[in-house]
Amino acid sequence: SVVPQLIGNVYYGKFFVPFILSFSGICGIVFFRTLDISYTMATISSIAVSLNGNYFSNAAWGVRTRSTVLGFLFLALATINTKRGHWTIRHMLAGLCLGVTIIEGADNGVIMCLLFSAFYFFKILSDKKFI
Repeated sequence: SVVPQLIGNVYYGKFFVPFILSFSGICGIVFFRTLDISYTMATISSIAVSLNGNYFSNAAWGVRTRSTVLGFLFLALATINTKRGHWTIRHMLAGLCLGVTIIEGADNGVIMCLLFSAFYFFKILSDKKFI
């Protein structure tokens, strides 16, 4: 990995876990804001995403990829769920985020992509244009 070489192994070990957990929380708040919920509930939800016991303990034990996968999954969900921008660019960004989840998480990334596809399927079914 390039990051330990840039900042050193000691700083990588000390600061990369809080960085990854903060990244997943920020990605969570971006997604929750696309659901049109209040800032307070989006903030509380993003704190819950960051401090989820499963992802937090995995990151503390050194398996940081699951938190990274969760963050990029929330980014993919946010790009699909928003109304801003052209739909092709949003789909390309979502595909990029899903590609990162598969590369980073391997089997966990594929399972998260299946969850993304289920969300997207039900989003299409609930769209007013489709009905």
